[in-house]
Amino acid sequence: MSYKTDEKRLLDSFEQYGKIRRVTIVKNIHTDKSKGYGFIEYYEERHAYLAYKRGDRKKIDGQYVIVDKELARIDKKWLPKRLGGGKGGETRKAN
Repeated sequence: MSYKTDEKRLLDSFEQYGKIRRVTIVKNIHTDKSKGYGFIEYYEERHAYLAYKRGDRKKIDGQYVIVDKELARIDKKWLPKRLGGGKGGETRKAN
């Protein structure tokens, strides 16, 4: 995601999939600048699923965004897409 994208822009881009509870852009605690990723929490799981399926590779502020599910609290073996995991593509091989 673009470093210039803010919470309002992210909300405006993803509210088409459903009612959003919270939008958070992760920022450097020392500089308050975006780290280039954030989180969107929907009120309903089906809306999160729509955003996951339809929002991936959406262009916002000149950059394509990668949409993934955050499952670290539920599935201890989960990895984000950027690290070769994710639940939307190929399944990982068991170790």
